[in-house]
Amino acid sequence: MKIIISNKAKVHMEAHKNDFTVEWEELLKKCEDESKFDGLEKSFEIFKIQFQSNVGYCNCIETEQDDEIVFAKRLGRDTYTRFVKKREPKLVNSVIFILNKNKYSTKAEYFLVTMFPGLESYKEPEDLNITSKNEINECLDFWKNNALIYDESILDVNSIKSYCPYRNLYIAVA
Repeated sequence: MKIIISNKAKVHMEAHKNDFTVEWEELLKKCEDESKFDGLEKSFEIFKIQFQSNVGYCNCIETEQDDEIVFAKRLGRDTYTRFVKKREPKLVNSVIFILNKNKYSTKAEYFLVTMFPGLESYKEPEDLNITSKNEINECLDFWKNNALIYDESILDVNSIKSYCPYRNLYIAVA
């Protein structure tokens, strides 16, 4: 199984490069060499691989009532993300991979969409790839209780808001 790292993926991974304690390209190569991607069949794959040792910091954490929450666009993205200030990421031994099958090839190839240390997550509520009311509800529920650790270096600081910019989605699905 071949994993293709497009220029878009490289740009996207800039936001995650400091999350890894091991180079992300090395982890990807290791997984390819160990046939961790063999058997993939779906056109879009999201899955977790656990390693023997810690590989990075999970920046998506469960939030608490007293947390300071803001919303902002990450660099290179058009949608808002929920962030929590004054919290620390957790060291983890797992990586989530999101891959998109190369529909223009007869070979077993996938494009890397993203990868990040941590636990399974959900699409962000404004993601245009959400396909059903059930999925939007799952996404809203997840992001109502979870957030990324605030890191100004990955944000468009001009987009920061103290309120939920997609709050109308909660009303729309009610």
